[in-house]
Amino acid sequence: KLDINGNNLTAGTLANNGNLQLKGSETLSITTKDTDSGTITYDGTATGLKYGNTYYNLAINSPSGTMTLDADLDVNGSLTITDGILNTGNNDINVAGDWSNNGSFVSGTGKVIFDGNSNIVTGGTGDSNDFHDVTLSGTVGSQSSAIAIDNDFEITSTGKWYTNCFAMTVSGDTTEGSGSIETTLAPTV
Repeated sequence: KLDINGNNLTAGTLANNGNLQLKGSETLSITTKDTDSGTITYDGTATGLKYGNTYYNLAINSPSGTMTLDADLDVNGSLTITDGILNTGNNDINVAGDWSNNGSFVSGTGKVIFDGNSNIVTGGTGDSNDFHDVTLSGTVGSQSSAIAIDNDFEITSTGKWYTNCFAMTVSGDTTEGSGSIETTLAPTV
């Protein structure tokens, strides 16, 4: 774990095999960023994602902070909101791994695209946890809590969305395409 605690970081290549903690107010000058491993955790009160818009694992743990996206976000692993607020700024988010929200998520008009194999913990269905648009373009989306989608839900792959008997409320259109919505995963015997 490396916590640069608000200090600036300059590197030619950053290999992140652990957890890099940022306040979000730092100046980062990194020529080649590692987006295939490791976690970047924002634990300060700054409002921007200083590492950029592509991550492997991204964690927001800013009790008094709101991270607002200024462009589309691509998370090649898991996205975790431990504390604080993640605001899409009306941008889209691609997540290949798990989604876990124990803080707040402001979806605006942004779309969340699950493009891998994802377990989704929404943190609830209120205004601080709901989604605007959701797309499954990956193989599996599996709910571990109820989900509220204020607009449209679509499956653009042959993937399966598992509700696991949790509520799934879609206020707009639902398009399954070549995929399907299932109530539960098949038991392993």
